[in-house]
Amino acid sequence: MVLIVVSCNGILVVLIYFFYVFLFSWPNGSVESINSNTET
Repeated sequence: MVLIVVSCNGILVVLIYFFYVFLFSWPNGSVESINSNTET
């Protein structure tokens, strides 16, 4: 039971991790432009 719960939680964490990576990687160009403007 515990192992199954841990496995499910691990899968959820991995899915959420990839979801956030996708969100932050998709508008990468826009983020880079904003960062450049802020630094300059």
